[in-house]
Amino acid sequence: MSDFLEVFDHPDKPGEYLNAQELEEYNLQKALERQTLDPESRTEVMDEDKDYDVDVAVAHPGSFVPGKTQSKWLDEYDALFSHPAGVFVPKKNLKQASELKAKGNQYYKQKFFDTAITYYSRALSYCPLEDEHAYSRAVFFSNRAACYLALADYERTIEDCTSAINCDPTYLKALLRRCKAYELNKNLEGAVEDINKVVELDGSRDRTFLLEQNRLSTALKAQQEALKKEMMDKLKGLGNSILGKFGMSLDNFKFNQQADGTYSMNFQQ
Repeated sequence: MSDFLEVFDHPDKPGEYLNAQELEEYNLQKALERQTLDPESRTEVMDEDKDYDVDVAVAHPGSFVPGKTQSKWLDEYDALFSHPAGVFVPKKNLKQASELKAKGNQYYKQKFFDTAITYYSRALSYCPLEDEHAYSRAVFFSNRAACYLALADYERTIEDCTSAINCDPTYLKALLRRCKAYELNKNLEGAVEDINKVVELDGSRDRTFLLEQNRLSTALKAQQEALKKEMMDKLKGLGNSILGKFGMSLDNFKFNQQADGTYSMNFQQ
C-alpha cells in the first residue's frame, strides 16, 4: 500500500500546492516579513511602559530592555558589537567617548592591544561629528593606530593615522605614527614626506625630529641610488645581449655630459 503525501493549497498561488514542511517555511518567512515591514507588530517588544521581568545584570548582550539601566554585560561587551541580530545606534556623547578612550588607554598600557582597539572603536562611535570635536576624533583614531602599530598591522596603522590627520592636519602624534608605519612598510617616500611635515609644523625645532628627518632622507637617497643602479644594470644587460650579436657591447660606447646637461656619445673600438 502506498503512502500519500499530504499537500496544501498555496496561499498566494492558486493551483499550486505545498507539503507540510514547505507550508511551515512559507508561514515563517511571511512572519519575518511582517515584522520587518510593520513596526506595530513589534510594539510589545519595544513598550517602555511595561515592567519587564529581566535581570539586566545578567541579560544577554544582544537583548534590549527599554527603560532599564545598562547591563553589566555592556561594560565589557558593548551592544554595538554584541548579538549578530542586535541593532544598536549609540547616541553621540563626548563624555561617554572620553570614558571609553580612558579604558582603552588602560588596556594599551597593559599591552592588551586588541581590547584597547575595541574601546577606541567604541569611543569613535560615541564621539560627536561636529567640527569642534575634530581633535577628539583625531586622538581616538591615533590611539587606535598605536595599537595596530604595536601589532605590526601597518596598513591599518596608516589608515587610522590618515583619518586622524584628516580630522586635525596639525596633530603631530598621528604624523609621527604614520611616518613610522610607512618606514616599516617599506615606503620611505611617505615616511620622508610625513617627517618633513612634522619639522615644518614643530615650532620648537625639536632636535629629535631634525635627526629623524636627516636619517630618513639619507635612507631614501640610498634606496633611490640602489634602485637606479639596479635599473641601469638591467638595461646594460639587455643592451649587451642585443649588441653581442654584432660583436659589440655597451663598453664600446662612452657617454660624456655636456655643459647644458645633455650627453654626447662616442663609439670606441
